[in-house]
Amino acid sequence: MIENRLRTLQLGLAGFGFIGLLVELLLQGHTSEALQWTPIILIGLGLLGVALGLFAPKRWVVVGLRVVGPLIAVGAALGVVLHLSAAMAAERELIGAAAFGELLQGVLLVYHPPLLAPGALAVGGLLLVACTYRHPAIESRGNG
Repeated sequence: MIENRLRTLQLGLAGFGFIGLLVELLLQGHTSEALQWTPIILIGLGLLGVALGLFAPKRWVVVGLRVVGPLIAVGAALGVVLHLSAAMAAERELIGAAAFGELLQGVLLVYHPPLLAPGALAVGGLLLVACTYRHPAIESRGNG
């Protein structure tokens, strides 16, 4: 059935993205502060969701994906805000008192920390939710 293939593709893409992000975060040493562990924990939840979604697609798993997916996306949005805040502070130190537009332009040109990197995490979370659309385990109440 095409819907099952699409679900598998969505879960595979999410898993591939989560693994890539995890490797990147670990290689960059994104573990020096407690808050930096947040995306790693969210990725772990995402990978667990992918594995359960692929190998144990029960009703409780599908409901769990509908909870974990948005949680990951919200965590990613928080990451964008934190990255933007850190980049703005660093840029403010470099150029001193400047208009918000100048600071933002400097931040967008420097990309450190990468502003949109957490967006890839959000995509994974949204893929987890997308794979639950009209899922047979939800549609038919017979699957525990």
